[in-house]
Amino acid sequence: MVGGAAALLSITGWFAGYTQGGWWPGFGGTVGAIGGLVAGTIWSRVDQRRLEKREAVRARSEALDLIPLSLVTEPRSIAQLAPSQALLAEVLTARAALPLWGRSRELNVLRTWLADQDGPQLCLMWGPPGIGKTRLALEFAASPPDGWLAGRLRTAREASSVAAILACGEPTVVVVETGGWRSGLLPFLEDAARASGSQLKILLIARNLAWLPYLKSQLAETSAAIVTDAAQLHVEPVGSGDDLLRWYRHARQVFASDQATGQFASSRPAHPLQPGTSMGELLARALVAAREPSKQGAGSVGVSDGTSLDLDEVVRVLAEHERRQWPEPVDVAIPGDLRDRAVAALILVPTIDESDAASVLSRLPDLRDAAQHRLREIARYVRTIYPGPDRMWIEVPNAELVVAGLIGAVTGDRALWSEVTGALRPEQLSSVIALVNNNIAAVHDGSALLADLFARSGLSAALRPTVEAVLSTVPRLSEPDAILAYLIQQGEISQVELSRLGDVVGEGWKMPRAYVELLRRQVDKSRAEARPGDLSQTLVLLGAGLERLGRTQEAVDAYSEAVTVARQPVVEPSEGLELPLAFALTSLSTALPGIGRHEGAIEVATEALQLYRQLASQQVEGAKDGLSHALINLAPHLRAVGRDDEALAACEEAVRIARELITAERGAHHALLGRATDRLCIALCSVGRYDEGAAAASEAVELYQQLMADRPEDHEGNVAQSLLELGVTMTRIGRYAESLMANEEAVRLFRRLAAELPGTYEGNLALALTNLGIAQERLGKYPDLLIIGKESVRISRRLAAADPHAYQGQLAHAVMSLAVGYGRTGSYETSVTLNREAVQILQQIATGEPDELQSDLALALRNLATNLAKAGQPEEAVSYLQQSVELFRQLTATNAEVYQGDLGTVLVSLGGVIGFSGAPEAGLALATEALDVLQAPAAAQPAEYRDTLNSARRLARDLLQMLGREEEIMTRDLPRSDGSDGAADRTSK
Repeated sequence: MVGGAAALLSITGWFAGYTQGGWWPGFGGTVGAIGGLVAGTIWSRVDQRRLEKREAVRARSEALDLIPLSLVTEPRSIAQLAPSQALLAEVLTARAALPLWGRSRELNVLRTWLADQDGPQLCLMWGPPGIGKTRLALEFAASPPDGWLAGRLRTAREASSVAAILACGEPTVVVVETGGWRSGLLPFLEDAARASGSQLKILLIARNLAWLPYLKSQLAETSAAIVTDAAQLHVEPVGSGDDLLRWYRHARQVFASDQATGQFASSRPAHPLQPGTSMGELLARALVAAREPSKQGAGSVGVSDGTSLDLDEVVRVLAEHERRQWPEPVDVAIPGDLRDRAVAALILVPTIDESDAASVLSRLPDLRDAAQHRLREIARYVRTIYPGPDRMWIEVPNAELVVAGLIGAVTGDRALWSEVTGALRPEQLSSVIALVNNNIAAVHDGSALLADLFARSGLSAALRPTVEAVLSTVPRLSEPDAILAYLIQQGEISQVELSRLGDVVGEGWKMPRAYVELLRRQVDKSRAEARPGDLSQTLVLLGAGLERLGRTQEAVDAYSEAVTVARQPVVEPSEGLELPLAFALTSLSTALPGIGRHEGAIEVATEALQLYRQLASQQVEGAKDGLSHALINLAPHLRAVGRDDEALAACEEAVRIARELITAERGAHHALLGRATDRLCIALCSVGRYDEGAAAASEAVELYQQLMADRPEDHEGNVAQSLLELGVTMTRIGRYAESLMANEEAVRLFRRLAAELPGTYEGNLALALTNLGIAQERLGKYPDLLIIGKESVRISRRLAAADPHAYQGQLAHAVMSLAVGYGRTGSYETSVTLNREAVQILQQIATGEPDELQSDLALALRNLATNLAKAGQPEEAVSYLQQSVELFRQLTATNAEVYQGDLGTVLVSLGGVIGFSGAPEAGLALATEALDVLQAPAAAQPAEYRDTLNSARRLARDLLQMLGREEEIMTRDLPRSDGSDGAADRTSK
């Protein structure tokens, strides 16, 4: 219409020109008419483009939710919002009132990716559920660069969405969420692959990478590069316990801002927020706490509008949100209700592989008669949502409230519950009890379900009412072990039942807490009956049980009492206490280093050794075996104070005695020999005899593997530990591939053991992961090192938080190893941050401690300095290198065979930084010293120190050249700048 009106006006103008001014004015009118026709055409095209743009914008708005999202922002409105109006989880993740906490590194990575117009078009951001990936994506997309738009792709809107986005002509970053697979993802990515990265970028949010190869295989060959070349960002849980508590308080204040007083700054959550707690869990708990009804008492907060938010409602809404994140099955037809039950069953019952998962699924009534391939494809589908690590088919989400909602599909149906949990293995039973108990407040009839499970763990059915009554008043006893320990402690179990508990708790491995409480009852009984022999031995067993739980001071107290009891005069000739006394002394000596008493440990272990020698000379039964054990226990105490030669002699004698016992008793005592050779390996390495140490470690592994073939439950841990020592020793002699194999097998075994007995083996697993990382670093497997290192640090942090004295050193080792991985991949700033943490930990614990911790501190200082220099901070690097040199000088003065190589390495580093920072004379002096120091280590361990020696020679050569003293290069036998060796060159002449 606009074009038609313009044409009419132009004709009128032409006519007026003609009538009023002859030909020329008429010509002017003609021009006006032509111009009007052209203008009309232009207006018509503009109008058409406007219509097309309007249609494109409409199509884009149907495909995308533009970011920032338009969601409720007022706290009062949020608290009153019904789940049917908007999902609680969406409101919590997208609201602007709460800041994004602890994600600056990830935001920087995403912003760099978006700014790189020639870089990858696709970025894959992945990580476990519930840790805030969506919130991070929304924060990133809420502030795109100038000229860019951002939007979240709506479900079922993938088709033609790329065309609509491009038609709008505005560069756009699209956020795509998928729990694993997503219907429509293939055509969307194929359309996107044909677009320019300067016009369209895609941030794909996923839970794992397991489906990525399948995705790539389904894309057309011309489009596969969008996945092959994709950038990747692994998102992990963030926040220490203090961080999480601070964020919880802030969230609770925000959610309570419409309350009468809003005094929540000092409040704490009902249950501790451990590192790894999901952000969704934290926010949901804060919202529930902020809206709970007023309670009488000082500091309570009233709810001004009388509303409250019920925990059941939150659980239901979070579970509903979680279900929406499940991917649609690919080539697997699974009805929605069956999907719910399949997911619930596999979350509830832990499985180790596809076959195991299929077995659990076969208990569902819908699948009882299903073919094996059908069960397996459903198991694989569930794994795409919650993929587990090695030896775990499914990993339980880390948000407890979400889990409670998901497993409601099983726990809410008693018949289905009985079917799914009817044939549990012991480790599965333990996990199911833990899962139900952790969520007992949100699981329907949780106490009754828990009592039903607990009755299966070995107690008689008559105890079920007692169990249920206790559980209803004592929440969050998270394992059958903890529950049974509580019942014994409270006197809820009769003496008759106590006598039946031996098979239930084992020897402290199955249920270590219950075992300790049972031993306490036996200690009380022995005291009452005045039998010092029984009392002493039971106290030793109690101490061992407490050590397994990391309660070292209590263990020392129990062992000390056992020693005191065993020193009492013998009342009856038949009750000699010499052997119990020696046993108690040996046990006490093993625990004392755990509280920092190394010299005391030597004194006690020496007394035990003398007593065993006396008893062995009298041919007392068991004394010679005890003598070997005493020597084995004495060795690490001697090493801890630098008496390495004496430690080696003790181990050699222990091995000799064990071999004599095997010869005399026709094959018994192989386990003793395995332990002795394992300790011999450590002692040999401590004096620089690494090849002999490797041979001893190999013998220990072989011995324990033979024993494990007959009794795996008794010796699997020993095999894993001996493999750990073998891996360390192989690294020291440069046999890195063999080290990798040994460490990988140790990790596999410890992972399985830790899944069964986390309190006993998690520390071993973390240590094995750290050692595996070291082997990967030596072989250049830096990406693998980062993955392994992060897991080791995560476990070690949790252990150190629970028992700092026992695990702070191990945490420092794990952090140092991860720092090396970041340094090797060029992330020097991250490496510096981690190395600073390791140095801080070791400075706190290394003072007055054994040489090992001092050397660890020196290495951490060296690593920190190296990465500071690479990050462009040489001045600070020099300070740390000087501290490292001083520590290694002190260590070398007492044990040159072990520490000379490390001293030479750090001298080279310090000489290089100083020499090339304006002080070549000082640098040359350090390089010269390094050349002298490194001669012996390079000859003894060429694979470990030959390259370092060559670096020292090149450094000395370069500094001599800087000083203009090139003639000395020949006289010092240094390599020439052309790469030839000075000595060889002289010989040829």
